[in-house]
Amino acid sequence: MVVIVPVTPHSPILAMFPLRLPLSVTLLLIATGFSKDYLPPGGGWDYLFEGDSSAGSAAAALDGTWDHNNGSDQWDGTAPGTGNPGGITVVPVAGEPGNSALLMVDAITTSGTNNNRRFALTHDLASGEGVPDDFLDDGA
Repeated sequence: MVVIVPVTPHSPILAMFPLRLPLSVTLLLIATGFSKDYLPPGGGWDYLFEGDSSAGSAAAALDGTWDHNNGSDQWDGTAPGTGNPGGITVVPVAGEPGNSALLMVDAITTSGTNNNRRFALTHDLASGEGVPDDFLDDGA
């Protein structure tokens, strides 16, 4: 099952689905317009993913600062329709010029390697942005 939900700060979708999603559905919402609607926090953003790239390199995924070299990820690095069933790509949000969403399709339910059955992407805030390792101890 694939779900793409365009979300804006005033979207009724937030009230309709208060975080009750089945675990079998991979859902990631990214709207590039959010960064333009809200003022940056004091000191600025440590990192901002614009949701406009989906590079499939194992060591330089999405915008080049993410990786999926870990024991959990099974992304083959392709977009849906170009490799194994499923994959990751960026799609435009209908009716919202300039906004895009990261589409993640986990189409496989059987075990295997690099078959797009599970995605686990990571971004190292400590080395990339200099965020201390314990920043979550006091709240982000």
